[in-house]
Order: sequence, then structure tokens, then C-alpha cells
Amino acid sequence: MTGNNIDANELSFRLRKEDIEASAPDWQGVGLRRYRHDTPGAASLPGLEKHWLIFHLAGPSVIDRDLDGGRKVGRSLPGRMTLVPAGCGGDWEWSEGMDVLHLYLDPTLFDRVAEEGGGLDPSKISLIDRFQITDPFVQQIGIQLLTEARRSGKLARIFSESAATLLALHLLRQHSTAGDVPDIDPGAIPPRIFKRVVDAIDARLSEDIALAELANIAGCSVGHFARAFKRSTGVSPMRFIQQRRIDLAAVLLQTTNLPIVEVALTCGFQNQAHFTTLFSRLRGLTPAVYRREFSNL
Repeated sequence: MTGNNIDANELSFRLRKEDIEASAPDWQGVGLRRYRHDTPGAASLPGLEKHWLIFHLAGPSVIDRDLDGGRKVGRSLPGRMTLVPAGCGGDWEWSEGMDVLHLYLDPTLFDRVAEEGGGLDPSKISLIDRFQITDPFVQQIGIQLLTEARRSGKLARIFSESAATLLALHLLRQHSTAGDVPDIDPGAIPPRIFKRVVDAIDARLSEDIALAELANIAGCSVGHFARAFKRSTGVSPMRFIQQRRIDLAAVLLQTTNLPIVEVALTCGFQNQAHFTTLFSRLRGLTPAVYRREFSNL
């Protein structure tokens, strides 16, 4: 440890929780831990040595966070994430039990990507604190890393190190002060409008969602909306909707005894076969196996 900052092992001790899963010890640049908090709780934590991403997997909860004097409160839902730059400490409270994935990125890897990949001076760039945001690209990397952590072995290590570099590059472009300087994409959807679109999607996951309806919310044509949405998220609107449906399905598999076919229908899939194929591709496990491993019941 350096200064007053702590590492992931010390964080685990302070949270007084056993790791549900942890990444292989020989992974370079990135670490992974998954926690299940069964009850409301609170923790006062100094800054971590590494950049810290928190992915909400299941169990809606109100998060009250005071990070280095800046307080934020919000309702955390599956599919959202929080980014805490290295060295930032604070007080955390959560109102209900929840399932979260912690991803730790080595600052030296981030600095190297900034210098070698972007030609930037790392000393003049910092990550931006993000609270309860939606970033499908980062979330997908987190889920894939969790899948690889279960497999272990040389191939998992190679994948993890490549994914860590890709993640560092994305954070540099989308969640750092480097993005304040050259190019904020004028073709992307403004954050305020994007939030309205995502809220509309989440409210209607069990139904057919027409692209024209989302474009109407954004106040633009269907073609312009599709292009702007992909610029904002890196994926098409339909791919994004699929991901949100899978996120909801994961919550239902963890927290209810609904038959898998009913989970599929509730999440907007026309049949169980299509749901199983897509869920397996995005989560690395079939719905039945996922339920056995992660059920909260």
C-alpha cells in the first residue's frame, strides 16, 4: 500500500464480507471481486490504490455516498455502475441487500494507455468520478471478465489483460478529463436526453419497443437517432435493449422462483429458446446454471 490508500484485500476486510468470487492472482492490470450484501449496511473507506468500478448486478438499493466531501444519493439498479478514481475515500451507505461486482484497474496501465495510445501526459489527466451511470460497453467488459474468472487458466489471463487495456482506453476517452479537451462527439445523444430514452426502455422491457418511439423521445428522425445512439453507447439501440432485457432476466433468476419460460416472456422474449441462446452468449452461462450459482433465495 502507498500512503493512506488501501488495496482490494483490505477493502474486503473492511466490508466484512467474504468474496463470492475473485480473479486469478496472475492477472495483470485488472482485478475482480464479487460481493453479495444480504442486508443494509455502511462502510467508511479510505481511497483505494487502484481505480474502482462498481457494477450493480441485482437488488435495487438507495446508495448514499460522501466521497471526499461531495455527497451523492441515488437509487441503484441492475445495469448501473459507479466509477471511483484511485485515492478517493469516503463514506458509503446502502439501504437494502444487493449483489455487486467490483473491478479494480491499475493506474499504471491507465497512464500507459494515455501516454502510448493517446500521446497524452498522464500527469495532466485524471478519471472523472461517476455515480450510478449506464455504460453498456464497460458493463459488458465487466461481465465477460467475471465469466473468465470462473474459467481461470492461461487463456483467461490473456483475455483479462487484453480487456483491461481496452477498458483503460474507453475510460480515457469517455470518463476522463482528456475528454474535456479534443473531441466530444457532436453526433452523440446529450446525456439528459439519453437518460430519458433509457428510462423509457427500462419501463417497457416486457413489450415490443419500436425504434420510432425512442426517436420521438429524443426528438429526431429514426435514422439520426440510431446513429447518435450508437455513437453514445458503442452499440445499436436494439443491441442495447437486448442487454437491458438480459440484465432484468438476471435479476429475476436471482431473486424469484419464476419458471425460466416466464422470465423470458417477462423480459420481452418471444420464446425460451431465443432467450437461452442470448443469455448464454452475454452472460457465459445458461439461465438454469446462472440461477443455480447466483440465486439469492
